[in-house]
Amino acid sequence: MTKDKLSIVPQGKLTRACDVATASLALGLYSPFIIGAAIRSYFKSESLFKKEIALDALHRPVHQLLLRNSEHSNIGLYLSVLKGQLSIVGLDRLPTDSRLVPHDISPENSKAAHPAGLFSLASNHRSIGLLGPSETLSLEQQFQSLQGFTYFKTLAKTALCSLLYKGKKLKSEASFYLFGLKIDNHSMSEAIDWLFDKPEQGCETAVFVNVNSVNLSHEQAELRHAINSANKVFADGSGVRMGARKLGIALKGNVNGTDMLPILCREASSTSKRLFLYGAAPGVAAKAADKLRKKYPGLRIVGVQHGFANTGNNDKLEQQTIDSINNSKADILLLGLGSPLQEQWLKRNRHKLKVDKALAVGGLFDYYSGNIPRAPLFLRELGFEWLWRLFQEPSKKFYRYVIGNPLYLFRLLRLKRQL
Repeated sequence: MTKDKLSIVPQGKLTRACDVATASLALGLYSPFIIGAAIRSYFKSESLFKKEIALDALHRPVHQLLLRNSEHSNIGLYLSVLKGQLSIVGLDRLPTDSRLVPHDISPENSKAAHPAGLFSLASNHRSIGLLGPSETLSLEQQFQSLQGFTYFKTLAKTALCSLLYKGKKLKSEASFYLFGLKIDNHSMSEAIDWLFDKPEQGCETAVFVNVNSVNLSHEQAELRHAINSANKVFADGSGVRMGARKLGIALKGNVNGTDMLPILCREASSTSKRLFLYGAAPGVAAKAADKLRKKYPGLRIVGVQHGFANTGNNDKLEQQTIDSINNSKADILLLGLGSPLQEQWLKRNRHKLKVDKALAVGGLFDYYSGNIPRAPLFLRELGFEWLWRLFQEPSKKFYRYVIGNPLYLFRLLRLKRQL
């Protein structure tokens, strides 16, 4: 990206005034912690603050003040805001293990640009799982989030996401149990790597767990056993992220089928892996297959079957579908029968399948056939994509969201944090 294509956004007077007011209020509210830290620092003969230097998205050094002798060391960052070294919302302070992306912005323009932020649109995306822990956004996206009134919208989004999804002293676990369901804590890239790895033995299966999965499995032991029998169980959605936070666990990513499919298709195109699409209403999977082939040249979708042919207890029809999948020589099966049918189908038939991997994807084909549009980005940035689904199909999704979400939150309130 060249200098003339990228609009540098300096900090305006109004946003600076907002920063000063917010930081002053925060320091006032946190003053008891600052006083306690000051007393402890005095008896230890230490300075009250320690200095650290980070890098922002423009590779500029960011001077950060952290409070010593306190569990709330980040309080010192509000003093950095008062000194103008940080903004409440600004450019991303890069994660320590992120890769520096080259840019063509001159030192003069870089110096004049909006400062790094205590929060940023990129940190908001990481907190909701739209970005991985070491990923950031493009400079263009970051500057757009700081322009004019958009700054205050970004501030509101980051504040809400911090309240809902961030937690203190979250630990990283390879897997954990949430309401009896074992969930693998993977990033999207790790999930894709597993999907294209050679299976150790036979067909390996994966499912996604969301709030609806938790609610259904609470009443249906058979579904719970089917989910736990899968080789991989991916955390899908903001509700599972809230559950992980309550347990004291940091999720690596929001591994959902809608975001996974484009990556899967690109990888399948480059590796000549063959896909089979099974599920949804008649014509939907075929329409999705046509659109995906056009979008990803070289993508090999070797079979399509709608999911209304054998949803009953017809063993003969079910075996015919399995034979079709096996005869197609597919490497990956995408199964969209909806929960709990798809999880139970996989548990029942995985030993009959000759594919390498089988993935239960719910209503994914409806999205990629064009029947149901994806939620706007601002709803996904807040973890509220379910509102869009409720708006589109209010009668069909009423119980799942209007009844199911409050029920899940009630269960979450009773959930105890892991030690």
